[in-house]
Amino acid sequence: MVAYGGSTTEERRLALAQRITAARVVEMFDDDGDELVAGADLATLETVMGDADDIVTGLLIKKGFSADQLEILALDRQVVRAWSGIVAQLAGERKPEWLDESGKGVFEAFGVRGREELKALARGEIRSVQEDVTGSNSALSGGVDRHAFEFAPDPDIPGDRGRGSF
Repeated sequence: MVAYGGSTTEERRLALAQRITAARVVEMFDDDGDELVAGADLATLETVMGDADDIVTGLLIKKGFSADQLEILALDRQVVRAWSGIVAQLAGERKPEWLDESGKGVFEAFGVRGREELKALARGEIRSVQEDVTGSNSALSGGVDRHAFEFAPDPDIPGDRGRGSF
């Protein structure tokens, strides 16, 4: 499993805090009211970050990126920014009192934007700065075979390439 934003929970939490502030992270995950994200609160944070990891990997892995490429992209700033937006969206949906009338959380736009950016990356509309390290997305590259020049094919034989004479 690829862990975006860092290899430790603290690095990943910092990536999220840089996007939505450390105070907001505490507000979103402090379920026991001690103003700390530790113990069960930290486990909840890790679960939500894991859910976001799965979403990001799911958006990229079937679009031509390999697991090895995703390990390198895990620290790419634009991928981490999209991942943190998805984490914020999922965290904003955790508590019913934070949902609006339509059932969307406070960071809905962050998650939507993150998913759109990842889809654009997968389609090749935007490119990663890590592409020189990871290699190109295999869904965006390809090759074309050169066929031999056809000269005077027999129209009565489908696929006939002809003998090259009149």
